[in-house]
Amino acid sequence: MQSHLIEIKGSRLFSTYNLSRSTLGATMAIAVIIEFPGAKSRSKYEKSVQLILKGRKNRLADWPVRGVLAHIAGPMPGGWRVIDVWQSRAAFARFGKTLRPVLRKVGIQKVRMKISPLTRFIKS
Repeated sequence: MQSHLIEIKGSRLFSTYNLSRSTLGATMAIAVIIEFPGAKSRSKYEKSVQLILKGRKNRLADWPVRGVLAHIAGPMPGGWRVIDVWQSRAAFARFGKTLRPVLRKVGIQKVRMKISPLTRFIKS
C-alpha cells in the first residue's frame, strides 16, 4: 500500500488511480485511508461532511455518490484521519469530484492517501 501526499489545488486528485480488478475480472472493494496533516480540529471535518451531505441525514445512503460501504473518522497525531471502504476505485474516483471542492472550501490543502484492495469486508 503506497502513501501519496497530494495537493488539493490540482484537478486530478482522485483520477490517478486505475480501477481495481481481481484475477477473475470482478471489481474489488478498496480501503481508502486519508490523512489530513495539520487539520487538527474536528470542526473542519464536520463542516466538510455537512457540505458533502448538503443537509441530508448522516447515513451512508445519503452520500452524493453510490458505492461507499463504510466511513470512519477521528483524530490522529498532528491531524485528522478518515477511513472509507468503497465498492471500487471507480466509485471512489466519482466521489473525488465532490470531495475536491469541499476540501478546498474548508481550507484543507494537503492530504496523504493510501488505497488498498480488499479481499474481505464483513459488516453486520
